[in-house]
Amino acid sequence: MLSGAELGAFWQVLVIFGLHWAFTPLMFNNLTVFGHDNMIPILVAAVIGQVGTVAGVFVISRDPQTRTLAVSAFVAGIFGITEPAIYGVTLSRRVPFIIGCISDASGGAIIGLSGTLVFSFGFPDLLSISQRLPLAGADGAFLGGVTGVALSAIMSFFYPRRFTGRHCL
Repeated sequence: MLSGAELGAFWQVLVIFGLHWAFTPLMFNNLTVFGHDNMIPILVAAVIGQVGTVAGVFVISRDPQTRTLAVSAFVAGIFGITEPAIYGVTLSRRVPFIIGCISDASGGAIIGLSGTLVFSFGFPDLLSISQRLPLAGADGAFLGGVTGVALSAIMSFFYPRRFTGRHCL
């Protein structure tokens, strides 16, 4: 649970510095040696958390340029590319970025607690949820992973509405 929260909270910070690519060999190693990986599900919560934050900023923003940028960052984020969301929408406003990291930590903690695994490699995006489904069918770990991603998205979508000040929009 703690490692899931930590990885979820700091994943977007690692993306800022490009250090997230250092985890790819570890993921491949886990898949090769163990046949499954437990980092990718946590990263899906981190990615979708930023997507939810961008969607929340889109809904509460009145600036047309911010709204346009938020839509394009939302679409890219659905497919696992969060750099437009980070650099274009959330990081410059600080509060949405922090909210996204907190919600990512919450989703990562639930995913880590439930022991969700993936059985093939794919970029952490919304479409990779199907990689979590074991051959035996949906189990508690799969449902915990879906719950963690949903919690991360919902928290990050609704929480920026509390900060309607100038610093957020």
